[in-house]
Amino acid sequence: MQILATALIVFGGLLCLMNWMTLYQSHRTKKFHSAIPLFGAFLLGSGMFLIPATRHLAWIAIPLDYGTLILLFTLPQLLHGAWTTCRFNLLKEYLGSCGNKKVRLRFFRNEIFVIKLLIQRPKGETGITGLGRIGKWCEENSRLKLEANNEQAIFELSKSGDSELLRQVEGFGSFENEKDCSLVGINFILK
Repeated sequence: MQILATALIVFGGLLCLMNWMTLYQSHRTKKFHSAIPLFGAFLLGSGMFLIPATRHLAWIAIPLDYGTLILLFTLPQLLHGAWTTCRFNLLKEYLGSCGNKKVRLRFFRNEIFVIKLLIQRPKGETGITGLGRIGKWCEENSRLKLEANNEQAIFELSKSGDSELLRQVEGFGSFENEKDCSLVGINFILK
């Protein structure tokens, strides 16, 4: 049991050290390097738990692992994001397609929207296959104004009987600058 505990502590400690190295690498290279949460802390904590003398200190593996520490700090934000865009908060969903493009535009409570564009490409063809945005929306007259990443899009809403139709009037620059991602001419139908 002592050999297993030592091996777990060594491997867990190395993973924790490598996670802290991602922070250093991100700072040094000015590019983001991702840490791996839970594994280092789990191995290190398990090894410490197996040794009676360090059992009461096994919890210290959590703050010693940068990946796990960051996960714990960001978990409330991740859960909030998951809750605000879940089915319970969905108000309306519009679907649109044109050629090889399929678009889903969803409106949630608290003025949050999610737009997802999927592009079906023939086998072997390269290029963008998907694009998405999350942001804020508001309704003004018969128009929906969407804002995300310092960009704005405006959709005109038209109703006829029971059906609702959305059509883009002004698009997100990041979508419209790429020919394949343009939403011009797509009619969005209420699902």
